[in-house]
Amino acid sequence: MRRRRAAFTLVELLAVIAIVSILAAIIVPTTGKAITKARRAKAASHLRQIALAHATYTYDDSGSFRQINVNDLGQWAVVLAEHTGLNDPQLWVVSDDPKVSASTATKPRVVATHTGDSWALASDFAAFPKSFAVASGVPANAPASTTPIAWTRGLKADGTWDAETGVYGAQGGHIAFLDGHVQWFQNLSAQGGQLVNYQTGTPTANILEALPASAKAWDDTGAAL
Repeated sequence: MRRRRAAFTLVELLAVIAIVSILAAIIVPTTGKAITKARRAKAASHLRQIALAHATYTYDDSGSFRQINVNDLGQWAVVLAEHTGLNDPQLWVVSDDPKVSASTATKPRVVATHTGDSWALASDFAAFPKSFAVASGVPANAPASTTPIAWTRGLKADGTWDAETGVYGAQGGHIAFLDGHVQWFQNLSAQGGQLVNYQTGTPTANILEALPASAKAWDDTGAAL
């Protein structure tokens, strides 16, 4: 007798397709969220390294305090490159940053170049988009856990991130504090203010109010906020 060949019926095939479609609908968004989370964790790690280098510089081996007092982000980065060895330009770049992906500028190899004891901002680093803004003039003995020193570019005075210039659009961004910890914020005005006013100790959404009056904020386009 001839054996009948096993085969799927049309109903069985449609059932399998339906099950696969349901599983894909569940798995794909979860995978996308995991990738987004991983990218943001990498950006937070970059910002943490910058914050820790800042802490290394501002509290020197002699036990005395000093601060970075410069007039732009590039020179701020040069100080860390010269005195702490933080000379990797990729630490200043977030892969999700639209300005970075759209840039046709040459990717920089270093933050700063040096000849003998003389350090200078590398021209290709100066021309390439940077994903963070920084605060100049922050004293090392400021309240460590509440004083910001660097954050994701695009933060506005009202505590939200700009939809056009923000690294993540209006979704939010990271802030690094003087003690080296980094935190993600969506809206700094939530619950009356997510930051602490440097002068009064009260909640605030304006990051400039969380800095001493003498401090200034810089991003790669000039003065931030």
